Amino acid sequence: SPACDREVVELEQFLHASAGMLQQLNAELNEGRKALRFLVEHSFALDDDQRRLVGETWAWPAKVKPKVEECGRALRAERDRVEDDLCERRSRFTEELDEYIVQAHAFEKLGAIERMEDNATALSSLAAKIQEAKDRGEKLNEEEALLGFPLSDFPQLAEVPSLIAPYQELWGACVAFQAASAQWLDGPMQEVDPEVVDGEVKTLWKNNFKTIKAFSEEGMPAAPLAAAEQLKGRIDAFKEKMPLIASLCNK
Repeated sequence: SPACDREVVELEQFLHASAGMLQQLNAELNEGRKALRFLVEHSFALDDDQRRLVGETWAWPAKVKPKVEECGRALRAERDRVEDDLCERRSRFTEELDEYIVQAHAFEKLGAIERMEDNATALSSLAAKIQEAKDRGEKLNEEEALLGFPLSDFPQLAEVPSLIAPYQELWGACVAFQAASAQWLDGPMQEVDPEVVDGEVKTLWKNNFKTIKAFSEEGMPAAPLAAAEQLKGRIDAFKEKMPLIASLCNK
């Protein structure tokens, strides 16, 4: 039996071409019968081997036709199985994508800044799942095209990245500031460049200001906004330490 969808389609194409070949062969045999009749009518004698060969040749299409029809029935059954399998996998894939939508909306309720690393890890995991799902969606579309199905649209593959983008910005910034501030305050002073620190802090503050503004819009969840405002408070508190850092670490 065919090993994949492509082999099913290739066999269908071969059987379709075979039907034309059998019709052509029958036409050629009919011409051969006319020629043979002409020879017999003009007293051209055939020996036993020649008559046997002629008989086998004329009988060959009748022997092949049932085999072709049997293959056609088996192939139609295989086509039905392949189509059912594709529909089942497409249905399960859609359910999986719907679950990713649910997971994306769950970040609306997360606002505990102490869990920033868990939230950032969960977002990275969801983003990776969506990327992998995009590849599978493309392969499903390729199978659909191969089997002559209308191509399915999976809007969740674009919706999930859009939904989680602001949360990635928020929790990524929280993790980045926590790691950087620990390095700046607790690491070797000789490795701290006050100008670099000042630039990075300003960038974090500006980006977080945009995040606060985005979560302040009507309809946006309150929990992430609270986390963004907490991060602003931590950055502001760190900025007050900048003169001391500049004095201690000035090269």
